[in-house]
Amino acid sequence: MEESAELYWQRFETETGEKVIAKTMGQCFTSAKDRGDWGLAILTEKHFFFRKIAGQNWLSGLFKASSTGKEPERIEDMVFALSEISGIGEPRRSLFDRIFGTPFSVFTIKRFSEPEGEPLRFSVDPKGGFLQALQDSLRSDAFPPDGSKA
Repeated sequence: MEESAELYWQRFETETGEKVIAKTMGQCFTSAKDRGDWGLAILTEKHFFFRKIAGQNWLSGLFKASSTGKEPERIEDMVFALSEISGIGEPRRSLFDRIFGTPFSVFTIKRFSEPEGEPLRFSVDPKGGFLQALQDSLRSDAFPPDGSKA
């Protein structure tokens, strides 16, 4: 039986103890050559979550047994405390990218804990205002520039 969207978000807020500020579909790319994982980008009062959506491609679905009787594996969420995010970048898009590229908003996240590492890249549906809500949350007085909580 499918769970209603309202019940799903109520359960998410109960599990995390935080109110959802913004949510949308998106992709996470862990490296430049990564094809990306689809999932839900979720912004709460203190965290940015990326919840991967378990799935399989249509071809493997054709050859899989109809039912194994096992519950699907739970994929762990990627969770970033807003206080650990040092910045958000929006890569420059060429004319070619704007014409033939993804219509999704692309951004990178840099964390204080990994100043030298490659930033994680995400793309999100621009219609819901998720990226703007994330930027606003990082600019809020709750998290001053030094990363300490007010």
